[in-house]
Amino acid sequence: MIFRKYSSQEIETLKWIAIISMVIDHIGFIMLGDNEVWRSIGRIAFPLFGFTMVHNFLFFTRDKKKYINRLWLFAVISQPAYTLTIKDDLNVFFILALSLSSIWLIQSIAKEERRERDKYIAYMVITILGTLMSLSTSYGIIGFLFLLSLYLGFHFKKVCILSLVFLLLLNYGNIYYAIGALLVPLIIHFSDKINIEIPRRGKWFFYLFYPLHLLIIYALHFIL
Repeated sequence: MIFRKYSSQEIETLKWIAIISMVIDHIGFIMLGDNEVWRSIGRIAFPLFGFTMVHNFLFFTRDKKKYINRLWLFAVISQPAYTLTIKDDLNVFFILALSLSSIWLIQSIAKEERRERDKYIAYMVITILGTLMSLSTSYGIIGFLFLLSLYLGFHFKKVCILSLVFLLLLNYGNIYYAIGALLVPLIIHFSDKINIEIPRRGKWFFYLFYPLHLLIIYALHFIL
């Protein structure tokens, strides 16, 4: 993955690729009996969503608290649909909200006038608490550390290797899932080559789409 500031059009493209991948993944899980091929395509969804959210948080978000609160709100709103259709852990909005909350705390502490040692201790405490809290979320500890490594990657370029390691660990044990995940760095790298004019949707569209598409797929599973 190349850690740089991307244009709004590039980010919009990555979001739509993630959405299409997510829908394919959930169709494979809900309607096709956990179909491995369809779910392999879905392995690019979470990393792309994570990348675009961390990127937007760093470069495009003016009111970071409001952005984080919105994620927590839709985490709660989406949970019934997620529990009904997928499983009983906490949905992906929770780990996204938890990760961005941790990043916001780290950024806030970095701006304070404290001794460097105290700052590093605070960073460690935030990371440990975030890691423990991520245990009950979708994608778990590895997902949380992956998102945190994305944030670090925008400050320390060599951390991109760590992000790649976590990306592979997310799909450890399934070669098809791992292959799907390895497409993520390529998609991000070549996002500027995808010359598709995609009209921007309202900020609520992507949040509402998540629970609604789960319920629609679930309903179609019974109808078809």
